[in-house]
Amino acid sequence: MLIHKRVLSEVRYKKLFLLIFIDLQLIFFSYLSAFVLRFDFNIPEEYFRVFIFTLPLVIFVKLVTYLAFRLNRIVWQYISLNDLFKIIRVSTFNNLAYGVILYLLTGFAGYPRSVVIIDWVFFIVALGGVRLFYRYSFEFQHKTGENSHTRALIIGAGDAAESLIRDMVTHKIKYRPVGILDDDPAKKNLYIHGVRILGAVREVYFHARALRVEEIIIAIPSATKREMEEIVRYCETCAELNVQYKTVPGINEILSGRQSPTAIREIKLEDLIDRQLVTVDQVGIRHEIKGKTVLITGAAGSIGSELARQVYDFQPDLLLLVDRNENNLMYLEKELERMFPNSAYRGIITDITNAAKMEKLIARYRPQYIFHAAAYKHVPYMEREPDEAIVNNVYATYSLAKIAEKHGIFKFVFISTDKAVRPTSVMGCSKRIAEIALLNLFKKSGTRFVIVRFGNVIGSQGSVVEIFQKQIKAGGPVTVTHEKMRRFFMTIPEAVRLTLQAGYIGDHRNILILDMGEQIPIVKVAENMIKLAGYVPYKEIPIKFTGIRPGEKMYEELWGNGEILVPTNHPKINRTFHNGQHDSFDLQSFNELLALSMQHNNRERLKTLMKTLVPDYQFHEDGAVIPEEIKKEAEALRVNNSLSGS
Repeated sequence: MLIHKRVLSEVRYKKLFLLIFIDLQLIFFSYLSAFVLRFDFNIPEEYFRVFIFTLPLVIFVKLVTYLAFRLNRIVWQYISLNDLFKIIRVSTFNNLAYGVILYLLTGFAGYPRSVVIIDWVFFIVALGGVRLFYRYSFEFQHKTGENSHTRALIIGAGDAAESLIRDMVTHKIKYRPVGILDDDPAKKNLYIHGVRILGAVREVYFHARALRVEEIIIAIPSATKREMEEIVRYCETCAELNVQYKTVPGINEILSGRQSPTAIREIKLEDLIDRQLVTVDQVGIRHEIKGKTVLITGAAGSIGSELARQVYDFQPDLLLLVDRNENNLMYLEKELERMFPNSAYRGIITDITNAAKMEKLIARYRPQYIFHAAAYKHVPYMEREPDEAIVNNVYATYSLAKIAEKHGIFKFVFISTDKAVRPTSVMGCSKRIAEIALLNLFKKSGTRFVIVRFGNVIGSQGSVVEIFQKQIKAGGPVTVTHEKMRRFFMTIPEAVRLTLQAGYIGDHRNILILDMGEQIPIVKVAENMIKLAGYVPYKEIPIKFTGIRPGEKMYEELWGNGEILVPTNHPKINRTFHNGQHDSFDLQSFNELLALSMQHNNRERLKTLMKTLVPDYQFHEDGAVIPEEIKKEAEALRVNNSLSGS
C-alpha cells in the first residue's frame, strides 16, 4: 500500500513539473513574440540585447505570480470561464509588476513600452488558448464514444440543471443531454452549455419520443411535493417508450453534505412526500452539543442511528451508542468510522430496562445530553404483549429519567409518537403514560425533560414502506389494512433535524410537536410505490385490503384533549400548553402498573390501569377502534362498490 501511494505521488509530481515547464515555455514565447511583433518581425540588435537583459526579470515575476495564483492547478480539460478570468488577472498583475520595476530601474530608457501591453495580450492568449485547445480536443476525442452514453432529457433549467449538464458535457458522468424542459416560457429556445431548452414539462412525451430519449432526469432539488407529483405524472406518460425517469437529490439531502447536487438516483417515495427546505439553528445546537458527551438509546434503530450521524456534525466530545441489537450497532460503528474517522464514540450492548447497568454507565461517563429513542413501536405485537410494552416504553423511560436526574444530566430528550394522542393501542398508551410520568414526576427537577412528538418516518425498520417494498419485489399483492386509513409521513433526516432543534429550544416539561404536513392515505403510498417500481397498480401488482388490525386508528393526531398548541420560534415546531390537566397523577396506579408488567402477568389488570392513567385511552376486546364518522364513510363506500359491481 505504501509503495502504491509513493508511486502515485511520484506520478503526480512529474505531471505537475511537466505542466510548469510547458507554461514556462509559453511565458518565454509570449515575451519574445511581443518584441517580434513590436519590431515587425525584425528586432534590431540593441533591442534584442534589451530582451535578453530583461528576460530573467520577466520570467521571475511571472513565475512568482503564476505559482501564487495557482495557475498550475487548473485542470486543462475542465477549464472554465472563471479560470480564464484568473489568467487575465494574473497577466494584468505580473505585467504591471515588471513594468513598474523596469520604470524604477531605467525609467523605460531604451525600452519599448508597448511591449508590456503586447506581452499582456500574448500571455493571456498563450496560457488560455492552449488550455482551451486541450479541453476541446479532449471533448472531441470523447465524442467518438458519446453514442454509448445514455440519451437524457433534463427537466429544470436552474442551477442544479446547469451543474448536471456541465458534468455531462465534460463527461464526468456518462450521459448525453439532448434537451431541456422548463415551465418558464422566457427560457424557451435558450441554451445551457450548448443544450437547448425545448419547451414546457407537459411536452415531455412528445420530446422523449422525437429525441429517442432513454432517461428523463428531474433536476429541481427545491421542488415541492405537488410539483414532484405533477412532474412524475407527466413522466409516467412515457412508460410505453421504455423511458426511465430519475432525479437529483432534494435540497435537504444536498445541504446535509452527504449527497452531491449532480448525483443521479431513482425517485423515492420521499420525493413525493415533502422536499421543503428544513433549516435549524446550527449555531445554537452546536453551542449545546460541541465538546459534550451525548448518550443515545436505541442507537441502532432508524431514528437513533440518524441521530448519531447528525449529532456528530455538531462535534460532541464523546458519543455513547446504547442498544441491544449487536449487528446493527456494529454496522453503525463502521459507518461512523468511515464518515467521522477522528471522532470518539463507544457502542454499548445492553438493555435499557437494566437499570443497574444504565446507572453504572451514566455514573462513569457523565453525559450532559440524553436522547432516549429506544422503544417498542409495532402496534399488533404490543396488543398481544402489553406487559412488554410497559416494561420497555414506560419503566425503562422512568428509570432512565430517575438516573438522569440523580446525576444532574443537563437535558433529557424523549422521542414520543403521534399514537400517544387519544391512544387506541397499547403501544400508543404506553408512550402516553411515559409522557405523563415525565411531566408529573419530575416537576422540580434540575434536569430539563423535553418530549418530542411526531408521526411515521419513511424508511424506518419494519415500517409500512419497507413492507410494501418487499411485497412489490415479490410480485404482490401489496396489503393495505383499509382504503380510508391515512398517516403522517416525514423523512428520517428531516425528523431528526427537527428533533435536534426541538431539543435545543425545548425547556423543562415541554411537549414539542413537529409539523408533519398533511396526512396521506396509505393506499396512495402503495400506489405511488408500485408506480415508482415501474408497475401498474391493481393490474400488474394487485393491492389487497386486509381489514383494520387491533389497536390501529384510521387516522392519527398530534395533539389531544386539553392540549393547546402554541408556536415556537421555528415554523415547523409547536409547543403544547397543558392547562393544568396533569396536576393530579395517580402514582399508586402507576407503581402497580410497573410492578405487574415486571411480573409479566394479569394483562387484563394492566389495561385497566392504563385506562386509569390515560382516561382517553380507547380499546375494545377486538382491538379495532373506528370513529363513528369513519364507520359510516367506509360503509357507504362498501355499498357503492357492491352496487357498481352488481
